[in-house]
Amino acid sequence: MLQAASIYTTGNGEKWKPQEMFKIMLEISKTSLQILGSEIFNQITVSKNKD
Repeated sequence: MLQAASIYTTGNGEKWKPQEMFKIMLEISKTSLQILGSEIFNQITVSKNKD
């Protein structure tokens, strides 16, 4: 995950180009949603197996 300071500047102190920032934030969002979806799926399937 990017740290808060990394959201505003690149490693060399320059500002992010909007398209580069968009690509990175989109990738982070997709990954977060995949993990969340996986966790929800696990919770649903585990609780069904316990009943």
